Amino acid sequence: DSLYINGQDDNNNSFNVDGANNDDDAIGARAGAQTRTALDAIQELQILTSQFDAEFGRTQGGVINAVTKSGANDFHGSGFLYMQDASWNSKNFFTDRNNQEQPDADYSSLGGTIGGPIVQDTAHFFVSFERNKPNNGVSNNFATRPDKNFSTVEDNLLRNMLFKVDWQAAMNHKVSIRYLNEYSPQFNQIIGSQITEEAAREEDDKDSNIIGSIDSVINDTTFNNARFSFTREDVSFANACYNDGGQDFAAQRACDVAEFHPGWTGGTNTVAQSRINNSIQFDNTLSMYVPDMYGDHDFRIGGNYSFRTVTNLFNDTANGSFNFPTDADFNPSIDA
Repeated sequence: DSLYINGQDDNNNSFNVDGANNDDDAIGARAGAQTRTALDAIQELQILTSQFDAEFGRTQGGVINAVTKSGANDFHGSGFLYMQDASWNSKNFFTDRNNQEQPDADYSSLGGTIGGPIVQDTAHFFVSFERNKPNNGVSNNFATRPDKNFSTVEDNLLRNMLFKVDWQAAMNHKVSIRYLNEYSPQFNQIIGSQITEEAAREEDDKDSNIIGSIDSVINDTTFNNARFSFTREDVSFANACYNDGGQDFAAQRACDVAEFHPGWTGGTNTVAQSRINNSIQFDNTLSMYVPDMYGDHDFRIGGNYSFRTVTNLFNDTANGSFNFPTDADFNPSIDA
């Protein structure tokens, strides 16, 4: 996800899909695109590093634009399957030295695409599906607390789906609608090299991106593109007690201590955050070709409107409220 273009910080990039915004508006481009696109669904990758047009604003680094595939008059498809398993690998040096079990890690990736006609020469579809399950092995060792040494496996799932329809609505007008969805729950996450197993956390992440566009040929020298896009992220990350039921602060702490490390609180995970990011974008670009006796000229004019919200919900995914049982005066209700 880290791309450094023209010496700029990686947060100064902008990610687009089919020319429309696909950025993470909460933490920026440092985490890559908001909703990732499966590799087999990409027709073309464009990386604009300097002197790009005004329509690609909002950045001083680079613009990364993925152009997705479309269906055609013939059916075409692809499929793939890739697998790894820890039993095929040699044992980790530190795991072996500390007489720990080898983490039973594995990785599998499968998916495919299919595209073809709905109505010959008029309407076409394209569908992509990708499922990755990287269950990473983690082994941590603590020289002063060998009783806390552990070997475990992070449980991850990344599922990506894309649906696209292109319709030649009239001789001079083409309509395209594309929906992209990514779901990536992550369990038993060991964040950091000196983190105990009791301090593992979880993440639940749902991302989606919708784009609709109309291409219109107005005459032999004039072309117009109108586009609408909507991007959404719904993410929560905390310990398992928080994600299981949106516990308030007191209930989360009680569950965390009782369930994960009774009698020992040195590894308590206090991370708890839930947020929803919404981004709406409208843009229109009019292109004109003007020939004259002194040479040919291309003119482009357009406009862009973007509306973004980031709603942070703290410690209670239902209504964003805290709960301090020892001092009720500090119980606010928050909608950021």
